[in-house]
Amino acid sequence: MRSFSSCLLVLFIFVVGICAAPCPARTWYAQRSADWGMFPLGNSTTETIASAGCAMTSVCMVLATYDIPINHRVANPMNFNNYLTENAGYVSGDLIVWDAVSALGNISLDIYQANIEKSQLKSLIDDCVPVIVNVLGGTHWVLITDYNPDDLNIWYVNDPYFNYDTYEYNGMIWFLTYKVGAPEESHQVGKSW
Repeated sequence: MRSFSSCLLVLFIFVVGICAAPCPARTWYAQRSADWGMFPLGNSTTETIASAGCAMTSVCMVLATYDIPINHRVANPMNFNNYLTENAGYVSGDLIVWDAVSALGNISLDIYQANIEKSQLKSLIDDCVPVIVNVLGGTHWVLITDYNPDDLNIWYVNDPYFNYDTYEYNGMIWFLTYKVGAPEESHQVGKSW
C-alpha cells in the first residue's frame, strides 16, 4: 500500500508535468516563397509580399502556430494577405493593422509598445506568449521564438525574410504581443505599421 506522501509526490509530478508543457513549435514562413512572394501586399501598387510583407508574415506565423485558421484553412501568407485586404486589415495600402486579427476569434492584440524590459520579455516567452519585434533600425519585423538563457541580449527568431535566427535585444525597438484564447480588450488597439 502506498503511503499518503508518495501519492502526493506522484500527484505533484503529474501537475508539474502538465503545467510545464512546452510552448508550441513556432511555424516559420518565408515572405519570399514562390507560393506568394510575387503577389501585391494589400492594395499596394509597388510592394509585394516578398518585398515588404515581414509584419504580415510574422503575424501569420502566430496564426499558424496557434491553429487560428483563415476561412477554415491553415493560415499562410497568401490567404492571410487576402483576408487583410478584404477586411480593412491594411491602411495606406499595405501597412498592417495589428489588431485586425481579432475578428478571426481566439486572438487579440495585447501589447504594442516601444520597449519591454529583458526580464518581462523572458517571462512572456516562458509563458508561450507570441511576441513580434521590430529590428534593423525599424525596417523589419520578426517573431521571437526563444532566448539564450546565458545571455539575454540574444533572442532566437523566425525571420520571414533573412536567414537570421537571432537578433540582439539592444537592436529591438518595437514590441507587440497577442493574447491567444478568448478575445479580451487589448492595451492599445488600432496601431498599424
